[in-house]
Amino acid sequence: AELDDRQVYRVSHRLGKDAGNRAVRIAYLDALFDAGWQHEDGRQASILWRELARLKLEAGDTPRAIAAAGRVRAADDIVRMRIDKRYDAVVAALPPEQLDIGKAAASELALLEAAVQHEPRRLERVMTLTYSLLDLGQWQRVLDICDGVLKTAADAGKNAPYDDADKYLIWIRDHRSRALVHMGRIDEAAEAWEKARRLPEHGHDNVSQTINLAVLYGQMGRTDKAL
Repeated sequence: AELDDRQVYRVSHRLGKDAGNRAVRIAYLDALFDAGWQHEDGRQASILWRELARLKLEAGDTPRAIAAAGRVRAADDIVRMRIDKRYDAVVAALPPEQLDIGKAAASELALLEAAVQHEPRRLERVMTLTYSLLDLGQWQRVLDICDGVLKTAADAGKNAPYDDADKYLIWIRDHRSRALVHMGRIDEAAEAWEKARRLPEHGHDNVSQTINLAVLYGQMGRTDKAL
């Protein structure tokens, strides 16, 4: 059966909070690794394999650590391995092309773009793509994509061509605001977040974007608004 990406990560995260669960967490990650698990959109679960590599190194199992690190493809996880001395043994063993951050970022971006094309009705795919574009500093492109989605949704109304708009349309709005912040359009970002936070989050009050807006107000020195 297919595993939900978020649930897989949530289990790993919770196991990692308690040192007493260390053996269980390693067994969990080992099982995912041996099963060849990856994201639905074709990306490797790089953060999990990086964690597995670290745990195996600490346990003295360098060959398994190298095997786990060999599946790390995300640019940010490659950066973490390159700057964290604990990973020196696996970094030395990996082929140089795998450690090329620019190539890794371009490769992952291509997978995300393909996923959007393959499943145009899933806003979750667009959300993941814009996350990556934000990390890459492609803020104008994030703004263009988000504006396009929001216009399509507004024009189509209840007939919008997205199956998961109730879950992810607010995050398209969130990423639009983040892009505006990076572009120096702070007041526009605040106004956009103010509108977004009044929309429901999973059927309840929108806590996430209320917090995001409060953080922005704090950074602007408008502490009364933040409070």
